[in-house]
This record gives sequence, structure tokens and C-alpha cells, in this order.
Amino acid sequence: MIIFIYRFLKGYLRVKFYGDFKERALSICATGGIRLWSTKLSDTGIESNISVNDFKYLRSLLCGKNVRVHILKKRGFPFFAERYKKRWGILVGALLFFVVLSVMSQYIWIIDVVGNNKITDKEILSACESIGICEGIEKYSFYPKIAKEKLMIKVDSIAWASMNIEGSRLTINITETKNKDEEKWNYTNLKAKCDGVIEKLDIVSGTSLVSIGQAVKKGDLLVSGIIETADGTRYVKSKGTVIAKSQTEVKLYEEFKQTHNIPTGKVKTKCVLELFGLKIPLFLGQETSNYKSSTSTDTFKLFGSNLPIKIHKKLFEFKKKYNTSYDSDELCEKLNKKLMEKEFERVISQEFLTNNTGITLCAIVERKENIAVSDNLIINAGN
Repeated sequence: MIIFIYRFLKGYLRVKFYGDFKERALSICATGGIRLWSTKLSDTGIESNISVNDFKYLRSLLCGKNVRVHILKKRGFPFFAERYKKRWGILVGALLFFVVLSVMSQYIWIIDVVGNNKITDKEILSACESIGICEGIEKYSFYPKIAKEKLMIKVDSIAWASMNIEGSRLTINITETKNKDEEKWNYTNLKAKCDGVIEKLDIVSGTSLVSIGQAVKKGDLLVSGIIETADGTRYVKSKGTVIAKSQTEVKLYEEFKQTHNIPTGKVKTKCVLELFGLKIPLFLGQETSNYKSSTSTDTFKLFGSNLPIKIHKKLFEFKKKYNTSYDSDELCEKLNKKLMEKEFERVISQEFLTNNTGITLCAIVERKENIAVSDNLIINAGN
């Protein structure tokens, strides 16, 4: 491989020896110390490769030997450069490419997050951006030790972090903390989150302080994390469900005059190319019509690794506005329909309140739900 590169840089020729005594060329070259390679016999002569300097010397050796030589091809960098020496655009383009490549290599263009399970990549990258870490920052002014400490302060759920730079790629390795509430509070009670009448108890751990059919108020203690046994007092984390009937007030409002948006069926997609942190719009103009939009991002990958090239797509679904007027009966029917879509056992009472702009439905509904919520059990060490 090294010999091939050397020959390419120096340049070489593909020649053909012909004449009545063409075989003499091989012995003349061997005697004169001229190196030939890739030699083969053809119908019209002997073909071989030879260096440019040896070819100049060879012509004098073949003089008067009844052997002729003809150049078939010129190969190597000197001939390539000679061919394009007047095309300055290629030289300038190559020079510009290496300059841009050298400048771009001084920045971070790819950020990978490793080790996260509960925290999403988006949350971590957003936190990094808020402390000045993002794609396009100069890596020589970036201090990983300081940056990781800022990130750990910014995101409480990170117990440990490290940042490593390889080329233009920054890898953020993190270890998440355990649930701080679970670490701090090992023992809990269960309390009522609202008023209700208990219908079902399913206690896994703890001491139940209520019974089926009992009425409780918001904040009442349902299950205690203190268990009294013959061996003494034991503390646990209360677990279980307490199903109760509760009453809740529901308020719904609708106006007499309403504006609706209906899809027109027209859809348009606009793309933005992000190249090394630079965003280039691939469209002209802006949308001024009524529309609903959604965005997505496609990241280019090579051998499973992200490249600093992204396509941001924005989908526009166009809508048309139209106005509708309702009378009192229609509005009441619409409010009743919305009420029936909610989850509850039965409606205890309801009332319609009318004003100049619309109608409000005030209803008291009864529902069955788990009213037990965890509450920390504080143990007084002095007792």
C-alpha cells in the first residue's frame, strides 16, 4: 500500500514495447537498473508500468536497438494536477473544504445522553441548554467538571454525572437518584382526600381505622402505619385502597354564539435543514391562514451514531372558521351530553343558570373512587 501511494504521488506511465526485437526491452531495463511492474504480453507488444524518471532514461538506452516504446496512459497525482491546474475553482473548493473542516472540528455538534431511564433525553438536553451546553458550543472553552456540577444542581433526579468529549461528540453519562420521598419517609398513613361513605376496604399493610358504611371527611385518618402487637409497636408503610361514595360539584358552561374550526383537507409540510447547528429553511413565505400544526425531527445516523444533520418538519393542517348560534334548548341538551361523558354513578341534582352570553350547568354527582392518599408518618423520637 505504501509503495502504491508513493508511485501515485510521483506519477508513472503505462507503456508498450514493440518492434522486431521487443523482448530486448526487458533485458535492457534489467541491465540499466530500470524497474518495471505489472508487465504482460499483448498481441501488439509488451505492456508495463514505469516511473516517469526511468522512462526519460530508458529512451536513450533503446536508441539503435530496434525496439520502440509508446506511452499508453499517464497515471498519478502530477498528471491529475497538470490537467486541472487552470481550474482554480477546484483548488479553492478543496482548500475551503479543509478550512471549514478544521474550524468545525473545534465545536461540539452531537450530544448523546447515556444511563437515563426515568428522565427523558429531552429533559436532560433542555437542562443542559439552560446552563449553556448545546450543539455548536466551542469545545475548547467547555469545562466538563464544572458543567456536570451545574447539571446535577439543575436536575435533582441526577445523582452522578460525567461528560466526555470525543472529536465533535459530547457524551453525557448519568446515574439517577432513587425516589427521595421513599428514602426520607419509610413509614406512612393513608388519609381521605375528600368526603365520602366507605363501600369497600382492601388493606395490604397498616391498621385500618374505618369500616364499611362509615362516613369520613377530607383529611380523616383511614389506615395507620402503626401496628400494635404482643411484641410491641411496629411501623410500616401503609398500602391499600379505600373505595367510597363521594359527592362532587361539576360546572359546565356553553355560549349561545360559538366559533368552530373544521378541517379543509388541505395539508402542507415545511422543512428546515439543521446543519452543524445552522438552520436553513427549505421553503419560502409564511402561513397566515387558520391551521393546526405539529412538528417532528429526523436525525441522520451513520453506523448507529447520530450525525450533526437534522431535518425539522412542520405539518400544517388548515382549518376554516364558521359561526353557530344555539337557542336555550339546544344549549341545555349539549350541556347534558357533556355531563354524561364524565365518570360518575348518578346525578344527585342539577341546575341551569342563564345569562346574556350563555348557560352554566351546575350539577352534584355521586361517584365511586379510591379516596386513600399516602401521608408521611412522623415519629417523635422523644416518646
